[in-house]
Amino acid sequence: MRKSTLVLMPRELSRVIKIAFPSVFIDVFRWASFLFFLLTCYVIFQYVVYWKNVNSFQSMMTDYEFQEIKLQNILIKRNKESIQLAELVKFNDKLRLTLGSSGDAVSYFEKGIDVSQPSNLDRVNLSDKSFFKDNKIISLITEVSLKNITNLSNIKKSFSELQAYLLSYKDKLSSTPLIKPVRAGYLTSGYGLRGDPFLGVQRMHYGVDWAFLPYTPVYATADGVVERVYKSVSFGNVVLINHGNYIKTLYAHLAKSEDVAVGKKVKRGTIVARMGNSGKRSTGYHLHYEVWLKGKPVNPANYILEGLPVVTDQFSVEF
Repeated sequence: MRKSTLVLMPRELSRVIKIAFPSVFIDVFRWASFLFFLLTCYVIFQYVVYWKNVNSFQSMMTDYEFQEIKLQNILIKRNKESIQLAELVKFNDKLRLTLGSSGDAVSYFEKGIDVSQPSNLDRVNLSDKSFFKDNKIISLITEVSLKNITNLSNIKKSFSELQAYLLSYKDKLSSTPLIKPVRAGYLTSGYGLRGDPFLGVQRMHYGVDWAFLPYTPVYATADGVVERVYKSVSFGNVVLINHGNYIKTLYAHLAKSEDVAVGKKVKRGTIVARMGNSGKRSTGYHLHYEVWLKGKPVNPANYILEGLPVVTDQFSVEF
């Protein structure tokens, strides 16, 4: 067997130390060193690849989180559009109710229009990561968008019909109450059951009350003819206007009436009186306003269309 000799020459010893061993050990050491070098290179390569993948994953997660936020914002925007459409639908129904009650308008005006229910974000937990799996959020955005498109189409159709109706009945519309009788004031009591301020029991309140400064102007809410100007024990000074089409409006607790007399024609927006505190059932300076249809009091809120929503090109509703 071929042998190799390892010679050691210590400085402090006088003799040389020789160690003989088989040469195969040298070959094994060489191959082991070579394999160790290859393994070290492989480990370094895998380490570099690992950190490259980590950085790529982190970048991908950042982009994924950005896309999540972007999708959330889209969904919130779509839901806002749904809410705005719902407001338009409410206004549309209110306008149709007013027009349908003002004379011989077709019964369609009392039906409103068919709309899909707007999606409610309350049922969606946007912090739940599972919500972004399987394209759930994409499906919901698509669902909301399709509903909005359908609702917007229905609303456009309805408003087109309303526009045609209004153009055909322009004179009748001017005689239909559509505005508030005051331009400044605080709503203190609405139409319906309420606690009577004098008797302390529930009683029907057939009008709407606004309170403000003494002598605040009171306006006619539609074109008409003054039917009565009188004093009432309970209501104090009262002005009653007949608008035709079986509609009348009553203004009570007035300080005084303006230059209006029975039989005088008034236009919408004409000052007919001043806010006062007259009558035994007055609780302070305010206006009591009623709308009568076919001899019966109705909710004046159905005849107040101020605050018309305006749809902009960016699809937002302004009031």
